[in-house]
Amino acid sequence: ITPLSVNFKNVNSYGAAFIPPAVLGSQILYVQRSANVMRTIEYDYLINGYESNDKNLIADQILKAGIVTLTNQVGIPEIAWTCLGNGEIAGMSYNVKENKYGWHRHVIGNAFVEWVQKLPRENNQDMLWMVSRRTDNQGRTVRHIEYISDYITWPDELTFYTGNEKSDNSNF
Repeated sequence: ITPLSVNFKNVNSYGAAFIPPAVLGSQILYVQRSANVMRTIEYDYLINGYESNDKNLIADQILKAGIVTLTNQVGIPEIAWTCLGNGEIAGMSYNVKENKYGWHRHVIGNAFVEWVQKLPRENNQDMLWMVSRRTDNQGRTVRHIEYISDYITWPDELTFYTGNEKSDNSNF
């Protein structure tokens, strides 16, 4: 490998915002220069090159306030979280292998969320942390470091199956 053997080509002309990208399996998720469009760079074997795809094409109203930060929470489900310019957070739940993506927006009480980031954990379920700005009872602006708690897992009814319907329903 020499300096002359390196070859590069532009994938697109959309540009990227000054926000670090996130990795989604074999794709790279990044924020377009306008800061209100989320895109991926992925390899397309049909064109033998890379393509940039708009991931909020059918839900473009969610990111209108502009993206401030981006992070990718690994777990079940996998979610790419964004902090928006209006203090809300938006998440994109995804499954790369099945090409499924769904957006959801969250308002955190009376807080203005300024930053989001994931924290990896041993059980392969990342935890989402955020910095939020609030006004206390004396009118002072205070910042809090908060996190979203784990998802609730409900027991399976079959776990309590013994054949006695009354006892099974009572134990469940």
